[in-house]
Amino acid sequence: MNAESAIVIPCLDEAATIAGVLRDIERAFSPGPLPSIVVVDDGSTDGTGDVARRQEGIPVLVVRHDHPRGYGEAIKTGILNAHADMICLMDGDGQHAASDARRLLEQCRPRTLVVGRRNDPGAGSRRVARSLLRRWSRAIGGTDVQDSNSGMMAFPRALAVRMLPFLPEGMAYSDSFKLLFSLLRMAVTEVPIDVGARRAGRSKNRVMDGVRTVFSTLVMVVLINPTRVFLPVGIGMLGFGVAWGIPFLVMGRGLTAVSLTMILAGIMCLFFGLIFRILAGITQSIIVGPDR
Repeated sequence: MNAESAIVIPCLDEAATIAGVLRDIERAFSPGPLPSIVVVDDGSTDGTGDVARRQEGIPVLVVRHDHPRGYGEAIKTGILNAHADMICLMDGDGQHAASDARRLLEQCRPRTLVVGRRNDPGAGSRRVARSLLRRWSRAIGGTDVQDSNSGMMAFPRALAVRMLPFLPEGMAYSDSFKLLFSLLRMAVTEVPIDVGARRAGRSKNRVMDGVRTVFSTLVMVVLINPTRVFLPVGIGMLGFGVAWGIPFLVMGRGLTAVSLTMILAGIMCLFFGLIFRILAGITQSIIVGPDR
């Protein structure tokens, strides 16, 4: 497994924890060979990349961004530089256990995304945010992943590379990545993992990240399965316009401006949904490619 697998660790100012994370990986995969390890230093100012390079006996490829480009962009860089069949993502803050990364890689198969479902519900506000994002993903994309924004997951590299142009650069990457697998009707499985306390630093999630996630997942659905958006909206507008206009027609007053506008808007929405559906078919064929 190890010769064909890689672990990608996106980091931003994790100098205090990255050495411990790398040692955990070494212990978890002993006595066999280590997987390839790619540490992406996303413009850290505390020497995170230098600390990773200095770990003796652990072959680590460190790729550095000159300035912070976002969590999603760091993952993209790591995927492109990890030349292995299967990739597992894990954080550099010490919360993820390397033994869990090994389990995820062992269960990963072609056309399959293995998600680490955290056992820690987090603080009250964070728990509510996760629940809302999960409900949103289920409503808009039909996915039922319990931990939709978990940062630990394993997947085939070849498929992920073709997905990269359609994924966001920021913290919305995790949710969008899982949603994309679901929209493409590929297997998404969840494996329980342990999450420890941060060894140093603080969480980089912000309220605006949740807003960006909602927008990014909506764009994702429009690109991959637009009928989930255009069909209900178009039918709703059309139905409202007809229902609004019937009483006026019965009274012999003809169609009102509101009724006519809603009917035309509904028809246009359904028409654009058809056009986007054709384009989505092309997009899906590009992403799935030979893995279909």
